Amino acid sequence: LIIIDSEGSVLLFNESAEHLRLLDPPIHSGSLVYDSIRSQRRDLVRGIVDEVVQSQKPYFSNAEYSDSKGRISYFEVRYSPIILGNHVAQVFIEARDVTQQKIFEHKITSSASELSSLIENANAVIIGIDTQGYITDWNERSHFITGYSKNDALTQKFSGLLVDKGHQLAFSLSIEDALSGQPISNYELPITANDGRKLIFLINVTPRINSSGQVIGILLVGQDITELAEYKKNLELKVDQRTKALQVSIQKEKELVDIKNRFVAVASHEFKSPLSSIHFEVEWLKSNMDNTTTEEKMLKLVHIQSQVRHMSVMLEDLLTIGKSDAGKLRANKTRFGLQSFFKKIVQDVETSTKNTHIVRFDFPRIPLEIETDEKLMRNIFINLLNNAIKFSPAENEIFLSIVAKGLTVEIRIRDNGIGIDQNDLQTVFEPFSRGRNANQIKGTGLGLSIVKKAVEVLAGKISVESQILKGTEFVVTLVINGQAS
Repeated sequence: LIIIDSEGSVLLFNESAEHLRLLDPPIHSGSLVYDSIRSQRRDLVRGIVDEVVQSQKPYFSNAEYSDSKGRISYFEVRYSPIILGNHVAQVFIEARDVTQQKIFEHKITSSASELSSLIENANAVIIGIDTQGYITDWNERSHFITGYSKNDALTQKFSGLLVDKGHQLAFSLSIEDALSGQPISNYELPITANDGRKLIFLINVTPRINSSGQVIGILLVGQDITELAEYKKNLELKVDQRTKALQVSIQKEKELVDIKNRFVAVASHEFKSPLSSIHFEVEWLKSNMDNTTTEEKMLKLVHIQSQVRHMSVMLEDLLTIGKSDAGKLRANKTRFGLQSFFKKIVQDVETSTKNTHIVRFDFPRIPLEIETDEKLMRNIFINLLNNAIKFSPAENEIFLSIVAKGLTVEIRIRDNGIGIDQNDLQTVFEPFSRGRNANQIKGTGLGLSIVKKAVEVLAGKISVESQILKGTEFVVTLVINGQAS
Protein backbone atom coordinates (compact mmCIF):
# COMPACT_ATOMS: atom_id res chain seq x y z
CA LEU A 1 0.00 0.00 0.00
CA ILE A 2 1.46 3.37 -1.09
CA ILE A 3 0.08 6.92 -0.93
CA ILE A 4 1.60 9.54 -3.23
CA ASP A 5 0.72 13.16 -3.94
CA SER A 6 -0.45 14.33 -7.34
CA GLU A 7 3.19 14.85 -8.41
CA GLY A 8 4.23 11.28 -7.51
CA SER A 9 6.06 11.94 -4.25
CA VAL A 10 5.77 9.15 -1.72
CA LEU A 11 3.86 10.28 1.38
CA LEU A 12 3.14 6.98 3.14
CA PHE A 13 3.71 3.26 2.58
CA ASN A 14 3.45 0.02 4.53
CA GLU A 15 6.10 -2.62 5.24
CA SER A 16 5.11 -4.79 2.28
CA ALA A 17 5.78 -1.90 -0.09
CA GLU A 18 9.40 -1.75 1.10
CA HIS A 19 9.96 -5.27 -0.30
CA LEU A 20 7.80 -5.02 -3.41
CA ARG A 21 9.75 -6.52 -6.31
CA LEU A 22 8.17 -4.06 -8.74
CA LEU A 23 10.05 -1.21 -7.04
CA ASP A 24 13.82 -1.12 -7.49
CA PRO A 25 15.41 0.67 -5.76
CA PRO A 26 12.99 0.49 -2.78
CA ILE A 27 10.89 3.59 -2.08
CA HIS A 28 11.24 5.92 0.87
CA SER A 29 9.24 8.89 2.10
CA GLY A 30 9.72 12.00 -0.03
CA SER A 31 11.11 10.13 -3.03
CA LEU A 32 9.35 10.02 -6.38
CA VAL A 33 7.65 6.68 -6.86
CA TYR A 34 8.60 6.85 -10.58
CA ASP A 35 12.32 6.66 -9.66
CA SER A 36 11.76 3.11 -8.35
CA ILE A 37 9.96 1.90 -11.47
CA ARG A 38 11.78 0.35 -14.39
CA SER A 39 12.31 2.70 -17.29
CA GLN A 40 10.20 0.71 -19.76
CA ARG A 41 7.18 1.00 -17.47
CA ARG A 42 7.84 4.40 -15.86
CA ASP A 43 6.02 6.52 -18.45
CA LEU A 44 3.03 4.17 -18.33
CA VAL A 45 2.69 4.55 -14.55
CA ARG A 46 3.13 8.32 -14.77
CA GLY A 47 0.39 8.43 -17.40
CA ILE A 48 -1.94 6.33 -15.22
CA VAL A 49 -1.39 8.63 -12.21
CA ASP A 50 -2.09 11.70 -14.35
CA GLU A 51 -5.25 10.04 -15.71
CA VAL A 52 -6.48 9.31 -12.16
CA VAL A 53 -5.75 12.89 -11.07
CA GLN A 54 -7.53 14.35 -14.09
CA SER A 55 -10.52 12.00 -14.24
CA GLN A 56 -10.85 11.56 -10.46
CA LYS A 57 -11.67 7.89 -11.16
CA PRO A 58 -9.87 4.70 -10.09
CA TYR A 59 -7.69 2.85 -12.54
CA PHE A 60 -6.85 -0.85 -12.58
CA SER A 61 -3.82 -2.43 -14.32
CA ASN A 62 -1.69 -5.57 -14.41
CA ALA A 63 2.08 -5.67 -14.07
CA GLU A 64 4.60 -8.36 -14.87
CA TYR A 65 8.03 -8.56 -13.24
CA SER A 66 10.98 -10.75 -14.22
CA ASP A 67 13.91 -11.07 -11.80
CA SER A 68 17.58 -11.69 -12.64
CA LYS A 69 17.00 -15.45 -12.72
CA GLY A 70 14.17 -15.17 -15.21
CA ARG A 71 11.42 -15.93 -12.68
CA ILE A 72 8.22 -14.09 -13.53
CA SER A 73 5.86 -12.56 -10.97
CA TYR A 74 2.45 -11.06 -11.65
CA PHE A 75 0.78 -8.16 -9.87
CA GLU A 76 -2.61 -6.47 -9.87
CA VAL A 77 -2.31 -2.70 -9.26
CA ARG A 78 -5.19 -0.38 -8.38
CA TYR A 79 -4.87 3.40 -8.40
CA SER A 80 -7.56 5.20 -6.37
CA PRO A 81 -7.95 9.00 -6.13
CA ILE A 82 -8.10 10.70 -2.71
CA ILE A 83 -10.21 13.79 -3.29
CA LEU A 84 -9.99 16.85 -1.08
CA GLY A 85 -12.52 19.54 -1.97
CA ASN A 86 -12.92 19.32 -5.73
CA HIS A 87 -9.50 18.09 -6.73
CA VAL A 88 -7.32 15.00 -6.29
CA ALA A 89 -4.74 15.69 -3.63
CA GLN A 90 -3.32 12.18 -3.33
CA VAL A 91 -3.37 8.82 -5.07
CA PHE A 92 -3.70 5.56 -3.15
CA ILE A 93 -1.83 2.69 -4.84
CA GLU A 94 -2.59 -0.93 -3.93
CA ALA A 95 -0.35 -3.61 -5.49
CA ARG A 96 -1.20 -7.29 -4.92
CA ASP A 97 0.99 -10.28 -5.85
CA VAL A 98 -1.19 -12.66 -7.92
CA THR A 99 1.60 -14.94 -9.15
CA GLN A 100 0.09 -18.09 -7.66
CA GLN A 101 -3.29 -17.22 -9.10
CA LYS A 102 -1.79 -16.69 -12.56
CA ILE A 103 0.10 -19.99 -12.31
CA PHE A 104 -3.16 -21.68 -11.34
CA GLU A 105 -4.95 -20.03 -14.27
CA HIS A 106 -2.23 -21.27 -16.64
CA LYS A 107 -2.62 -24.80 -15.23
CA ILE A 108 -6.39 -24.62 -15.60
CA THR A 109 -6.05 -23.43 -19.19
CA SER A 110 -3.53 -26.18 -19.93
CA SER A 111 -5.76 -28.81 -18.30
CA ALA A 112 -8.75 -27.58 -20.26
CA SER A 113 -6.77 -27.85 -23.47
CA GLU A 114 -5.60 -31.37 -22.60
CA LEU A 115 -9.16 -32.37 -21.68
CA SER A 116 -10.47 -30.99 -24.94
CA SER A 117 -7.83 -32.97 -26.84
CA LEU A 118 -8.64 -36.10 -24.84
CA ILE A 119 -12.35 -35.80 -25.61
CA GLU A 120 -11.71 -35.15 -29.28
CA ASN A 121 -9.43 -38.17 -29.69
CA ALA A 122 -11.04 -40.57 -27.20
CA ASN A 123 -11.89 -44.08 -28.38
CA ALA A 124 -15.51 -43.53 -27.37
CA VAL A 125 -18.45 -41.57 -28.70
CA ILE A 126 -18.63 -38.32 -26.70
CA ILE A 127 -21.50 -35.95 -27.47
CA GLY A 128 -22.59 -32.80 -25.64
CA ILE A 129 -26.28 -31.78 -25.70
CA ASP A 130 -27.80 -28.56 -24.29
CA THR A 131 -31.06 -28.27 -22.34
CA GLN A 132 -33.03 -27.90 -25.60
CA GLY A 133 -31.63 -31.13 -27.05
CA TYR A 134 -29.23 -29.47 -29.53
CA ILE A 135 -25.77 -30.93 -30.10
CA THR A 136 -22.95 -28.75 -28.71
CA ASP A 137 -20.00 -31.20 -28.73
CA TRP A 138 -19.13 -33.90 -31.24
CA ASN A 139 -15.81 -35.74 -31.16
CA GLU A 140 -13.97 -37.57 -33.91
CA ARG A 141 -15.19 -41.00 -32.79
CA SER A 142 -18.79 -39.80 -33.19
CA HIS A 143 -17.97 -38.84 -36.77
CA PHE A 144 -16.28 -42.20 -37.43
CA ILE A 145 -19.20 -44.30 -36.09
CA THR A 146 -22.18 -42.33 -37.41
CA GLY A 147 -20.74 -40.84 -40.59
CA TYR A 148 -21.90 -37.34 -39.59
CA SER A 149 -19.14 -34.71 -39.46
CA LYS A 150 -18.97 -32.12 -36.70
CA ASN A 151 -20.35 -29.48 -39.11
CA ASP A 152 -23.25 -31.81 -39.93
CA ALA A 153 -24.05 -32.44 -36.26
CA LEU A 154 -23.55 -29.10 -34.48
CA THR A 155 -26.78 -27.11 -34.00
CA GLN A 156 -28.83 -30.21 -34.92
CA LYS A 157 -31.16 -31.83 -32.41
CA PHE A 158 -29.63 -35.12 -31.30
CA SER A 159 -32.93 -36.99 -31.22
CA GLY A 160 -33.93 -35.88 -34.71
CA LEU A 161 -30.50 -36.56 -36.20
CA LEU A 162 -29.79 -40.03 -34.85
CA VAL A 163 -32.50 -41.66 -32.71
CA ASP A 164 -34.92 -44.09 -34.39
CA LYS A 165 -38.47 -42.75 -34.37
CA GLY A 166 -39.77 -45.67 -32.34
CA HIS A 167 -37.40 -44.82 -29.49
CA GLN A 168 -37.51 -41.01 -29.54
CA LEU A 169 -40.19 -40.71 -26.84
CA ALA A 170 -38.45 -43.10 -24.43
CA PHE A 171 -35.12 -41.36 -25.04
CA SER A 172 -36.66 -37.92 -24.47
CA LEU A 173 -38.02 -39.08 -21.11
CA SER A 174 -34.58 -40.37 -20.15
CA ILE A 175 -33.00 -37.08 -21.16
CA GLU A 176 -35.50 -35.24 -18.94
CA ASP A 177 -34.31 -37.40 -16.02
CA ALA A 178 -30.69 -36.52 -16.81
CA LEU A 179 -31.52 -32.80 -17.03
CA SER A 180 -33.12 -33.06 -13.60
CA GLY A 181 -29.75 -34.21 -12.25
CA GLN A 182 -30.08 -38.01 -12.48
CA PRO A 183 -27.24 -39.78 -14.35
CA ILE A 184 -28.15 -42.64 -16.72
CA SER A 185 -25.98 -45.75 -16.95
CA ASN A 186 -25.77 -48.47 -19.62
CA TYR A 187 -28.68 -47.27 -21.75
CA GLU A 188 -29.03 -49.16 -25.03
CA LEU A 189 -30.01 -46.64 -27.69
CA PRO A 190 -30.86 -47.69 -31.27
CA ILE A 191 -29.71 -45.09 -33.81
CA THR A 192 -29.53 -44.67 -37.57
CA ALA A 193 -26.18 -43.72 -39.12
CA ASN A 194 -25.75 -41.28 -42.02
CA ASP A 195 -25.66 -44.15 -44.51
CA GLY A 196 -28.82 -45.76 -43.10
CA ARG A 197 -27.11 -48.47 -41.02
CA LYS A 198 -28.95 -49.46 -37.83
CA LEU A 199 -26.64 -49.27 -34.84
CA ILE A 200 -26.97 -49.72 -31.11
CA PHE A 201 -25.09 -47.45 -28.70
CA LEU A 202 -24.48 -48.37 -25.08
CA ILE A 203 -24.41 -44.94 -23.46
CA ASN A 204 -23.92 -43.28 -20.10
CA VAL A 205 -25.51 -39.86 -19.68
CA THR A 206 -24.20 -37.37 -17.11
CA PRO A 207 -25.67 -33.94 -16.29
CA ARG A 208 -23.41 -30.95 -17.03
CA ILE A 209 -23.51 -28.53 -14.13
CA ASN A 210 -22.14 -24.97 -14.07
CA SER A 211 -20.43 -23.23 -11.15
CA SER A 212 -23.82 -22.10 -9.84
CA GLY A 213 -25.07 -25.67 -9.58
CA GLN A 214 -27.44 -25.36 -12.55
CA VAL A 215 -27.80 -28.15 -15.11
CA ILE A 216 -26.85 -26.62 -18.48
CA GLY A 217 -26.93 -29.80 -20.55
CA ILE A 218 -25.80 -33.40 -20.63
CA LEU A 219 -22.70 -35.33 -21.70
CA LEU A 220 -23.32 -38.58 -23.54
CA VAL A 221 -20.50 -41.15 -23.58
CA GLY A 222 -21.03 -44.39 -25.48
CA GLN A 223 -19.73 -47.31 -27.49
CA ASP A 224 -21.07 -49.07 -30.58
CA ILE A 225 -22.31 -52.48 -29.35
CA THR A 226 -24.18 -53.48 -32.51
CA GLU A 227 -22.26 -56.74 -32.93
CA LEU A 228 -22.58 -57.56 -29.26
CA ALA A 229 -26.34 -57.10 -29.45
CA GLU A 230 -26.54 -60.11 -31.74
CA TYR A 231 -25.35 -62.24 -28.84
CA LYS A 232 -27.66 -60.62 -26.33
CA LYS A 233 -29.61 -63.75 -25.48
CA ASN A 234 -26.42 -65.66 -24.73
CA LEU A 235 -25.17 -62.71 -22.74
CA GLU A 236 -28.37 -62.56 -20.69
CA LEU A 237 -28.02 -66.27 -19.97
CA LYS A 238 -24.46 -65.74 -18.80
CA VAL A 239 -25.54 -62.79 -16.68
CA ASP A 240 -28.23 -64.95 -15.10
CA GLN A 241 -25.71 -67.70 -14.39
CA ARG A 242 -23.24 -65.25 -12.95
CA THR A 243 -25.97 -63.66 -10.85
CA LYS A 244 -26.78 -67.04 -9.36
CA ALA A 245 -23.10 -67.71 -8.78
CA LEU A 246 -22.79 -64.32 -7.13
CA GLN A 247 -25.74 -65.10 -4.87
CA VAL A 248 -24.06 -68.37 -3.89
CA SER A 249 -20.82 -66.47 -3.28
CA ILE A 250 -22.62 -63.89 -1.15
CA GLN A 251 -24.27 -66.65 0.84
CA LYS A 252 -20.89 -68.31 1.36
CA GLU A 253 -19.47 -64.95 2.40
CA LYS A 254 -22.27 -64.54 4.93
CA GLU A 255 -21.57 -68.02 6.24
CA LEU A 256 -17.86 -67.17 6.47
CA VAL A 257 -18.64 -64.00 8.42
CA ASP A 258 -20.82 -66.04 10.75
CA ILE A 259 -18.02 -68.57 11.19
CA LYS A 260 -15.53 -65.80 11.92
CA ASN A 261 -17.88 -64.27 14.49
CA ARG A 262 -18.30 -67.63 16.16
CA PHE A 263 -14.53 -68.12 16.07
CA VAL A 264 -13.93 -64.81 17.85
CA ALA A 265 -16.45 -65.74 20.52
CA VAL A 266 -15.14 -69.28 21.01
CA ALA A 267 -11.44 -68.44 20.71
CA SER A 268 -11.67 -65.52 23.16
CA HIS A 269 -13.34 -67.84 25.66
CA GLU A 270 -11.14 -70.88 25.10
CA PHE A 271 -7.82 -68.98 25.09
CA LYS A 272 -8.74 -66.79 28.03
CA SER A 273 -9.05 -69.69 30.44
CA PRO A 274 -5.58 -71.27 29.90
CA LEU A 275 -3.93 -67.84 29.72
CA SER A 276 -5.53 -66.84 33.01
CA SER A 277 -4.44 -70.15 34.53
CA ILE A 278 -0.85 -69.70 33.31
CA HIS A 279 -0.78 -66.13 34.61
CA PHE A 280 -2.07 -67.26 38.02
CA GLU A 281 0.53 -70.04 38.30
CA VAL A 282 3.39 -67.74 37.28
CA GLU A 283 2.32 -65.11 39.82
CA TRP A 284 2.12 -67.81 42.51
CA LEU A 285 5.62 -69.01 41.65
CA LYS A 286 6.98 -65.45 41.77
CA SER A 287 5.41 -64.84 45.17
CA ASN A 288 6.39 -68.21 46.70
CA MET A 289 9.72 -68.89 45.05
CA ASP A 290 11.64 -69.00 48.34
CA ASN A 291 9.11 -70.63 50.65
CA THR A 292 7.83 -73.61 48.68
CA THR A 293 9.08 -77.08 47.93
CA THR A 294 10.55 -78.29 44.69
CA GLU A 295 7.64 -80.71 44.33
CA GLU A 296 5.09 -77.87 44.58
CA LYS A 297 7.02 -75.85 42.02
CA MET A 298 7.13 -78.84 39.70
CA LEU A 299 3.34 -79.31 39.99
CA LYS A 300 2.82 -75.67 39.01
CA LEU A 301 5.16 -76.02 36.05
CA VAL A 302 3.44 -79.20 34.92
CA HIS A 303 0.10 -77.38 35.06
CA ILE A 304 1.55 -74.48 33.01
CA GLN A 305 2.94 -76.98 30.50
CA SER A 306 -0.49 -78.63 30.25
CA GLN A 307 -2.19 -75.30 29.53
CA VAL A 308 0.44 -74.42 26.90
CA ARG A 309 -0.11 -77.83 25.27
CA HIS A 310 -3.87 -77.19 25.27
CA MET A 311 -3.38 -73.81 23.56
CA SER A 312 -0.98 -75.38 21.04
CA VAL A 313 -3.59 -77.97 20.11
CA MET A 314 -6.19 -75.22 19.56
CA LEU A 315 -3.77 -73.23 17.39
CA GLU A 316 -2.89 -76.34 15.40
CA ASP A 317 -6.62 -76.91 14.81
CA LEU A 318 -7.01 -73.36 13.54
CA LEU A 319 -4.03 -73.74 11.19
CA THR A 320 -5.46 -77.00 9.84
CA ILE A 321 -8.83 -75.34 9.20
CA GLY A 322 -7.06 -72.44 7.47
CA LYS A 323 -5.08 -74.78 5.21
CA SER A 324 -8.21 -76.69 4.32
CA ASP A 325 -10.18 -73.54 3.47
CA ALA A 326 -7.29 -72.32 1.31
CA GLY A 327 -7.12 -75.66 -0.50
CA LYS A 328 -3.60 -76.31 0.82
CA LEU A 329 -4.38 -79.44 2.83
CA ARG A 330 -2.66 -82.27 0.92
CA ALA A 331 -2.14 -85.97 1.53
CA ASN A 332 1.47 -87.18 1.82
CA LYS A 333 0.93 -90.93 1.50
CA THR A 334 3.12 -93.67 2.94
CA ARG A 335 2.48 -97.34 3.72
CA PHE A 336 2.29 -98.46 7.38
CA GLY A 337 0.69 -101.07 9.61
CA LEU A 338 -2.65 -100.19 11.14
CA GLN A 339 -2.34 -102.24 14.33
CA SER A 340 0.87 -100.57 15.54
CA PHE A 341 -0.47 -97.20 14.42
CA PHE A 342 -3.65 -97.48 16.49
CA LYS A 343 -1.86 -98.96 19.50
CA LYS A 344 0.34 -95.85 19.59
CA ILE A 345 -2.72 -93.58 19.14
CA VAL A 346 -4.59 -95.32 21.99
CA GLN A 347 -1.54 -95.08 24.25
CA ASP A 348 -1.11 -91.33 23.54
CA VAL A 349 -4.81 -90.58 24.10
CA GLU A 350 -5.01 -92.53 27.36
CA THR A 351 -1.89 -90.78 28.64
CA SER A 352 -3.00 -87.27 27.62
CA THR A 353 -6.40 -87.81 29.28
CA LYS A 354 -4.73 -89.10 32.47
CA ASN A 355 -6.18 -92.60 31.98
CA THR A 356 -9.69 -91.55 32.91
CA HIS A 357 -11.04 -93.98 30.29
CA ILE A 358 -9.96 -97.34 28.89
CA VAL A 359 -10.02 -97.71 25.09
CA ARG A 360 -11.37 -101.17 24.21
CA PHE A 361 -9.45 -102.04 21.05
CA ASP A 362 -10.81 -104.69 18.63
CA PHE A 363 -8.44 -105.40 15.71
CA PRO A 364 -8.51 -108.22 13.08
CA ARG A 365 -6.05 -111.04 13.68
CA ILE A 366 -4.50 -110.81 10.23
CA PRO A 367 -1.88 -108.07 9.64
CA LEU A 368 -3.38 -105.04 7.90
CA GLU A 369 -1.47 -102.26 6.11
CA ILE A 370 -2.78 -99.06 4.53
CA GLU A 371 -1.34 -96.51 2.09
CA THR A 372 -2.35 -93.04 3.24
CA ASP A 373 -1.20 -89.91 5.11
CA GLU A 374 -0.16 -90.97 8.61
CA LYS A 375 -0.22 -87.41 9.99
CA LEU A 376 -3.79 -86.78 8.82
CA MET A 377 -4.82 -90.21 10.12
CA ARG A 378 -3.38 -89.33 13.51
CA ASN A 379 -5.26 -86.02 13.50
CA ILE A 380 -8.53 -87.76 12.63
CA PHE A 381 -8.46 -90.48 15.29
CA ILE A 382 -6.93 -88.49 18.14
CA ASN A 383 -9.77 -86.00 17.67
CA LEU A 384 -12.41 -88.72 17.57
CA LEU A 385 -11.01 -90.62 20.57
CA ASN A 386 -10.56 -87.45 22.63
CA ASN A 387 -14.13 -86.42 21.80
CA ALA A 388 -15.46 -89.81 22.83
CA ILE A 389 -13.70 -89.50 26.19
CA LYS A 390 -14.62 -85.84 26.71
CA PHE A 391 -18.31 -86.40 26.03
CA SER A 392 -18.50 -89.50 28.24
CA PRO A 393 -17.75 -87.93 31.63
CA ALA A 394 -19.83 -90.48 33.54
CA GLU A 395 -18.25 -93.52 31.80
CA ASN A 396 -14.81 -95.09 32.02
CA GLU A 397 -14.44 -96.82 28.66
CA ILE A 398 -14.83 -96.22 24.91
CA PHE A 399 -14.62 -98.61 21.98
CA LEU A 400 -12.40 -98.71 18.90
CA SER A 401 -12.93 -101.41 16.29
CA ILE A 402 -11.37 -102.01 12.86
CA VAL A 403 -12.87 -104.16 10.11
CA ALA A 404 -11.35 -104.84 6.67
CA LYS A 405 -13.94 -104.87 3.88
CA GLY A 406 -12.37 -105.74 0.54
CA LEU A 407 -10.46 -102.68 -0.71
CA THR A 408 -11.53 -100.54 2.24
CA VAL A 409 -11.14 -100.51 6.00
CA GLU A 410 -13.88 -99.40 8.39
CA ILE A 411 -12.87 -97.79 11.70
CA ARG A 412 -15.60 -97.37 14.34
CA ILE A 413 -15.30 -95.28 17.51
CA ARG A 414 -18.17 -95.64 19.96
CA ASP A 415 -18.95 -94.19 23.37
CA ASN A 416 -21.83 -94.40 25.87
CA GLY A 417 -21.75 -90.68 26.62
CA ILE A 418 -24.18 -87.77 26.52
CA GLY A 419 -25.00 -88.23 22.81
CA ILE A 420 -25.89 -85.68 20.16
CA ASP A 421 -29.35 -84.21 19.60
CA GLN A 422 -30.88 -85.24 16.25
CA ASN A 423 -31.22 -81.58 15.20
CA ASP A 424 -27.51 -81.01 15.89
CA LEU A 425 -26.43 -84.00 13.77
CA GLN A 426 -27.08 -81.94 10.61
CA THR A 427 -24.35 -79.42 11.52
CA VAL A 428 -22.02 -81.55 13.61
CA PHE A 429 -19.16 -81.31 11.06
CA GLU A 430 -19.41 -77.53 10.57
CA PRO A 431 -16.69 -75.31 12.12
CA PHE A 432 -17.52 -74.00 15.63
CA SER A 433 -20.68 -76.11 15.74
CA ARG A 434 -21.38 -77.49 19.21
CA GLY A 435 -24.31 -79.52 20.48
CA ARG A 436 -26.81 -77.72 22.66
CA ASN A 437 -26.21 -80.27 25.42
CA ALA A 438 -22.42 -79.69 25.36
CA ASN A 439 -22.26 -76.11 26.61
CA GLN A 440 -20.72 -77.16 29.94
CA ILE A 441 -17.92 -79.10 28.23
CA LYS A 442 -14.91 -77.10 27.02
CA GLY A 443 -14.13 -77.04 23.31
CA THR A 444 -13.81 -74.85 20.22
CA GLY A 445 -16.13 -76.79 17.95
CA LEU A 446 -13.30 -77.29 15.44
CA GLY A 447 -12.41 -80.95 16.03
CA LEU A 448 -15.09 -82.66 13.95
CA SER A 449 -14.76 -80.07 11.17
CA ILE A 450 -11.04 -80.90 10.96
CA VAL A 451 -11.82 -84.62 11.02
CA LYS A 452 -14.24 -84.36 8.11
CA LYS A 453 -11.88 -82.25 6.00
CA ALA A 454 -9.00 -84.63 6.66
CA VAL A 455 -11.16 -87.67 5.78
CA GLU A 456 -12.17 -85.98 2.50
CA VAL A 457 -8.50 -85.26 1.65
CA LEU A 458 -7.85 -88.99 2.13
CA ALA A 459 -10.77 -89.76 -0.25
CA GLY A 460 -12.64 -91.42 2.60
CA LYS A 461 -16.09 -91.15 4.15
CA ILE A 462 -17.33 -90.43 7.67
CA SER A 463 -20.74 -90.93 9.20
CA VAL A 464 -22.25 -90.55 12.65
CA GLU A 465 -25.12 -92.06 14.62
CA SER A 466 -26.16 -90.87 18.06
CA GLN A 467 -28.90 -90.78 20.67
CA ILE A 468 -29.16 -88.50 23.66
CA LEU A 469 -27.80 -90.16 26.84
CA LYS A 470 -27.09 -93.40 24.92
CA GLY A 471 -23.87 -92.47 23.18
CA THR A 472 -22.40 -91.78 19.76
CA GLU A 473 -20.68 -93.83 17.07
CA PHE A 474 -18.48 -92.43 14.30
CA VAL A 475 -17.63 -94.62 11.29
CA VAL A 476 -14.64 -93.72 9.11
CA THR A 477 -14.19 -95.64 5.84
CA LEU A 478 -10.81 -95.40 4.08
CA VAL A 479 -9.32 -96.95 0.95
CA ILE A 480 -6.56 -99.40 1.84
CA ASN A 481 -4.36 -98.88 -1.25
CA GLY A 482 -4.65 -95.06 -1.19
CA GLN A 483 -6.68 -94.83 -4.42
CA ALA A 484 -10.32 -93.68 -4.46
CA SER A 485 -12.69 -96.29 -5.92
